[in-house]
Amino acid sequence: MAFFLRLFQRLLPLAKAWQITLDTTMRQFFDGLTGLPDSVRTFFDDRFEDRDPQTTQQLDEWEQQFGLPATVTVEQERRDRLAAAWQALGGQSPRYIQDTVQADTDFADVFVHEFWSARTTPSDAAPTIRDPIADAGLTNTPEFSFVCDSAFPTVCTASPFGPVCGAISVATGFILVNKDDGVSYGVPTNADDFPYVLYIGAQTFPNLVQIPIGRRDEFETLLLSICPGQQWLGMLVEYV
Repeated sequence: MAFFLRLFQRLLPLAKAWQITLDTTMRQFFDGLTGLPDSVRTFFDDRFEDRDPQTTQQLDEWEQQFGLPATVTVEQERRDRLAAAWQALGGQSPRYIQDTVQADTDFADVFVHEFWSARTTPSDAAPTIRDPIADAGLTNTPEFSFVCDSAFPTVCTASPFGPVCGAISVATGFILVNKDDGVSYGVPTNADDFPYVLYIGAQTFPNLVQIPIGRRDEFETLLLSICPGQQWLGMLVEYV
C-alpha cells in the first residue's frame, strides 16, 4: 500500500463504511488522491538532492552559478568538478591549495611545493631556498626549450635562427602571475624574491605534471583565485 494511501487510511473514521483495505470504489477514490501529494514529495526530495553535486538535476544551473566553463562534457567529470568548486571554502595554505585543486579529477596529480627544499637528515643545515631557474628549471620562454639530442651532439650548436638539426623540444616550467593583463612577467632572479615563488607541479619536485590543454584557462584561473596574491606561481606543468 502506497505511503499516502496508508496515511489516508489512518485519517479516516474508524467505521466499516470508511474502510479502504479492500478494492472498493472508496479505495479507488482515495488511491486516486495519492498522486498529487506524492508528486509534491518527489519534487521536494529532488530539491533536497540538488544540494549535492553528485545527485543534483540542475547541473547546468550550478555550473553557471560557480562560473565553470563548458570545457568538460562527461557528466561524472562535470559533477566532480562542481564538487571541487563547491567545497572551496577559502584558505591559502599550501595544503588547502593542493586539496582544492586535486578535488578535480583532471588535476588529481597536481602537487604544491613551497620555496624551500626540506632537509633529508636531522643533521642537515637549514632548508635551502630554491632558485626558480637553477633548481626548478623555469624559463622566460614559456613551456618549451630546445636541448641537444644525444644521438646528434655535433650539430647541437647555438644559433640566432632558432632550433637547429639535432635539437629536440622539451617542456619546461614557466611563471604565472596574472592573465590577460598585457604585462609580461619574468622569472625572478633576485634571491630576495625566491621565497615568493610557489611551485605547482608533479608529486616529485621539479617534475612536470600533465594537464589537459583544453582546461588550461580554467586550471590557471583556479590557481590564481586561491593562491596568495603576493606569490609568483612556478608552473611545472605540461599541457597535453
